[in-house]
Amino acid sequence: MDILPIGHLFDAYSNAESLALASISCDDPCNLTSLQISESLQIVKADDDLDSVYKPRTNYNFRTFTPYSSYYLLGLAGDTRFFTTSRKLNTIEQAESSFILAHQALCVYHNIPFYLGPIFGFSRTGGPAGLVLRTLPLTSFQYEISDDLYHPTVFTSWWGKRINLDKETSEFFHRVAKTYVDTKDQRWMLALLRFTSGITSINLNDSIFDFAVAMEALFTRDNDGVSFKLRLYMALLAGHNLKERQQIMTDVKAFYNIRSQLVHGNIKKYDDDDIQLVKRISEYLSESLKITCGRKINKNDIFKELDDMSLIGYPRYSREKAIMIIKPEELVPFICEERKAEVLDYHIYLSEADSCGDHEILLNVTTNDGIVKTHEGSWYLLSLLHLQNKNITKYSYCIIKNDDGDLAYRISEIED
Repeated sequence: MDILPIGHLFDAYSNAESLALASISCDDPCNLTSLQISESLQIVKADDDLDSVYKPRTNYNFRTFTPYSSYYLLGLAGDTRFFTTSRKLNTIEQAESSFILAHQALCVYHNIPFYLGPIFGFSRTGGPAGLVLRTLPLTSFQYEISDDLYHPTVFTSWWGKRINLDKETSEFFHRVAKTYVDTKDQRWMLALLRFTSGITSINLNDSIFDFAVAMEALFTRDNDGVSFKLRLYMALLAGHNLKERQQIMTDVKAFYNIRSQLVHGNIKKYDDDDIQLVKRISEYLSESLKITCGRKINKNDIFKELDDMSLIGYPRYSREKAIMIIKPEELVPFICEERKAEVLDYHIYLSEADSCGDHEILLNVTTNDGIVKTHEGSWYLLSLLHLQNKNITKYSYCIIKNDDGDLAYRISEIED
């Protein structure tokens, strides 16, 4: 296939001064036509025009993989940012034009291997300048090695998984870009890098080592009880109930046994149970990376929260069952009923810690009689539960932040 000029692409994108193109492959994501994942990046379905520019510029090994590559990651800019061999990402806008960060965000958010081909950048007035020349991990010599060394999840566990590339994908990419520029947490970025490397490797041994590094970057802070704390922290963060957390604890321990054998040169033949174990580890890591994106992996943020969760139980007992989330504003009508007045305004905030280190949600309520008074929200929880016909005799609560970052009560029923 002859290498064709790229002028016709700039004719199609008349406002672009530079553009970049890279094949991105996975299973067909629900017949997607296109998705704008940032102001300057979009995922587009392959067509003859894009193929005529891209395929002749890739090496033979990559071209053999293109039947599975029905999409491109396309970058368009009104400046020359894509016509360069290297650049720094100093702003969120610049980070949101990064093919590498976009690729990592896709792998983490959907927990499947997306394969990013060589990236070629073009200027309206110049020739190609490869931004990052990456080659897919599918070179011929690897086919000559025993099948036991292939990454089985690429061909079995993930292949055929249907995904949705939608605005939530774009929102997560924005969070990753913001984390790269603003948070600058090297441990989180290392975990992101190693997760992407692990999920896109075809060698299961490499995936095991990469996932282990990613876990340790997220969950280790000292040399005291490293193995147990890592299992506990991942279970608390990625598990949503007692059963899930018990499974995570078991899986991480088994995973580290395999890793330990590899480190000491004991290479084993992997069976389906091992493959499924590595797949579950990737799911736990994907969930953990999504939860911690934008946070600091240090003692004052993530580790403090995990330590608090381990101390209070979350839930404390196997007989304790979380039943609902209550927002403090839902308690305002009960305050008004008690004061026999109408509310004019209210303000919600968290109290200072008491001598035991506990907090309370406070509601500063102004009523139509001109009185301003502060109330402890927990006093009114039972009234709301009874109003909603929650026939419970014992309950506990803890204060959390919901998905919007607002204070709320997590209510758990305690069975007799």
